[in-house]
Amino acid sequence: MTTNSLYPQMSKLFLVCLLIFPIFLFAQNDTTAMNNKKIDKLLNNICREVVGNLGQWEVDYMGKNIMIITDEKNNRMRIMTPIIEVKNLKKNEMEEAMKANFHKALDVKYAIYKEIVWSLFVHPLAELSESQFHDGVKQVYNASYSFGSTYQSTDIIFGNEN
Repeated sequence: MTTNSLYPQMSKLFLVCLLIFPIFLFAQNDTTAMNNKKIDKLLNNICREVVGNLGQWEVDYMGKNIMIITDEKNNRMRIMTPIIEVKNLKKNEMEEAMKANFHKALDVKYAIYKEIVWSLFVHPLAELSESQFHDGVKQVYNASYSFGSTYQSTDIIFGNEN
């Protein structure tokens, strides 16, 4: 068989692959997209106590009250926990938290809502992987726990801290 006789067959195979691959890719994404049911299952596997309904949970994670709120329609989710009332902040704590948002808080940020400082992880829901979800819960916990001392969500510090 010569190279010329293989070319039409390879060309047809390439065309078939080109047409089928995108269908396979989209089918995979649909089955792997994160949703409320998957989050509910994950939470019940990692937390001592889970309270709430699909899309709105409060959990006990290592003794810390953590909230998870999702919006499937708008493809958003939040993992968060309250840390301290703004009126109880010590001198420079807010400034240190803002500095940490740049280098040490990594995927979690410190934020203020209704006069409370929060540790907050925000992510598009459907694109969220199980490992990112677990990591988000851990980082929210760590950022809350380390507030007032190291202000870190992980052991990683991004870039130069100075």
